Parts: sequence; C-alpha cells; structure tokens
Amino acid sequence: MDQIEQKVLLPREAGKIERFARAYKFGSADRVEAFYFVPDGQHDPWFCEGAKKGGRTNGQVALACPSPDGLEAGERRWFGNDVHLPAANDGGCDFIEVVYDIRSRTVASAKCNGHG
Repeated sequence: MDQIEQKVLLPREAGKIERFARAYKFGSADRVEAFYFVPDGQHDPWFCEGAKKGGRTNGQVALACPSPDGLEAGERRWFGNDVHLPAANDGGCDFIEVVYDIRSRTVASAKCNGHG
C-alpha cells in the first residue's frame, strides 16, 4: 500500500489522497486493484445492514458501514483476494479505481468514476 500510494497520481479534481478511504486487494498474481472513496459523513443503517447480509466477501461493507466495519477518510485496508472491493456506478472523483502493476512497479491507471 505504501508503494502504491507513493506513486499514484490522482486526477486533479479528486483532491488529496488523505480525504479517501482506501481498499486494496490482489486482482491477480501481477496486479493490485484498489478502490478509493470519500466516506459519507452519515451512514445509512439500511445500506450497511444490506451489505453485511452479502457475507464476508462483500467489500461493500467498507463503503456502507461506519468504522470499525467500514472505512473512514484516511484509513486503508487490505482485503482477501476473494473479497469484492467496494464499488459505485457514479460519483465522479469521490470514487477512484486504481490498478497497480506489480512487475513494472507502476500505477497502470487511476480513474474517477462516471456521473450518474
């Protein structure tokens, strides 16, 4: 995580990395996938409980729930390879998908989500 965060260049409109909660996992033997998100100030209990019903591989819990199950701004966590990282379909630069190439030790991409 340290190596990736030292190299990642977030899109300008995203702001500083400290405002994001950061979730990481191995996507394959030579790739790390990450999802950075700006946590909600107030969590929706219904969304959190629904995410928890998805089981331990539902990484959406990190996005939907307050700490300690969820992540707060500035926090980061490594997830098991079988866990689905949190995801969002829109939200612009409050949600960023990052791919890190282990072999070349480079950030292959760091992209903001679209707008709904």
